[in-house]
Amino acid sequence: MLLFFFLSCLFTRPMAQKDIFDIKNSYAYVISGGAFGSGNIINYKKKSYFITASHVIDPTSTMKVFDRVDITSLLVYNNEINDIAVYRLDGYYKSIDYQEPKKLKHGDTVHYWCMPGRSPVKYFTGSVSKVDKDQIIINGFGWFGCSGSVIFDKNNAVVGVMSGIMYTQDANIGGGTVHSSIIHVSKFDKIFFGE
Repeated sequence: MLLFFFLSCLFTRPMAQKDIFDIKNSYAYVISGGAFGSGNIINYKKKSYFITASHVIDPTSTMKVFDRVDITSLLVYNNEINDIAVYRLDGYYKSIDYQEPKKLKHGDTVHYWCMPGRSPVKYFTGSVSKVDKDQIIINGFGWFGCSGSVIFDKNNAVVGVMSGIMYTQDANIGGGTVHSSIIHVSKFDKIFFGE
């Protein structure tokens, strides 16, 4: 029994680590004036796209990806109600390929990278709590700066974009309390690529 456990870890762990770092290598961040957010570069039909939340972009937004220079792009989809923005990038970037997700259900695991509070980029997992027509609720971690992170299922298929966290503000002290376990995710559809 112990040998089986050891062998299963030996043969499954490297693939899991590869999947995690494939997503990290697709991560980019957005700077809009003094604000910032997260996002990912996804390849679809031999073109590269940057996916983020609509509320973190403005006409002055610039995107940066780890060791890459500023990225030039064309906005091809922006829905403020759905809170998703998609840019087609000039040039092709080595990144993760778009896959259609399987139907999510309560308890499924999702994962993502984000830059909470301008800290170094961090990896998180979450669990699906609820799936609606246009939105997914997950229990996971979110903080200011994580908005726009692409949420992936266990097969690295794009399921949505982090659009918000539960947050309450106490007017008496001017601060707020972040309920970091409740994350709102806007569902993604390949039609948003504008193809």
